[in-house]
Amino acid sequence: ATGGGVTMACSTVVAISAGTKDHLAFGTQPSATGTASTNLAQQPVVLIQDSDNNQTADTDAITLAAYTDSGCTTTPATGTFSATTNPVSATAGSATFAGVKYSKAENIYIKATGGGVTMACSTVVAISAGTKDHLAFGTQPSATGNAGSVLATQPVVLIQDSDNNQTADTDAITLAAYTDSGCTTT
Repeated sequence: ATGGGVTMACSTVVAISAGTKDHLAFGTQPSATGTASTNLAQQPVVLIQDSDNNQTADTDAITLAAYTDSGCTTTPATGTFSATTNPVSATAGSATFAGVKYSKAENIYIKATGGGVTMACSTVVAISAGTKDHLAFGTQPSATGNAGSVLATQPVVLIQDSDNNQTADTDAITLAAYTDSGCTTT
């Protein structure tokens, strides 16, 4: 304390603790980009905070889930979301996740819930297709046709990863006619 032109006074240490838990927050956001079914390069860390954004010492279980809307409220993602452990019990108000990955090529947001407090929604994570794995018909050709005539419905062939996401590959595709459903007899 100072004032009045006299020598200042200094108090003893005052220990200030975090208040009561109020909400969750991402202490570390997940990676902004990722590849389908591959662990994100940057794994999320979720904090339990008081109303002044101080980290509490709570040990609640925190659960992550994938959503496709930026508020993490209306549209759960339809791909497979996984983590090494989910939920994770916080240690001193911090839940560190590992092995977080998602199988579908689309933009997702990761929702953190737990402890009976307000949830947190991550920034967007753009998941891209993995390495090409197989071909698939996006559009099957017409089931019937006439000899020498163009089929009414032309086939569309997709290059897909192991999770059936269409890749960006531009390889040449060759079509051939077979007389059996297993495509072994010409």
